[in-house]
Amino acid sequence: MVGGRPVACVIMCQMRTVTLVEAATSAGGYAPGQEQGPGALLDAGLLERFQAAGVAVHRGGRVTPCDLLSALFSDARVRGSP
Repeated sequence: MVGGRPVACVIMCQMRTVTLVEAATSAGGYAPGQEQGPGALLDAGLLERFQAAGVAVHRGGRVTPCDLLSALFSDARVRGSP
């Protein structure tokens, strides 16, 4: 609790911009079809729900797991992390 609110509420209340990327993977999945999750969330209206809540949404497009790892490692180098 922070100021009488659950921590998740405080974090979401402060976030006003998000970037959504479709990073479909079944790595570590227990059942087939889990790689369809990102598209299913978008089809179910995730983007519209963020916008209705006053959150600015940027579409980051589709990325592969390799793209994500490359971005994480390049970001770490920019920050000077080992």
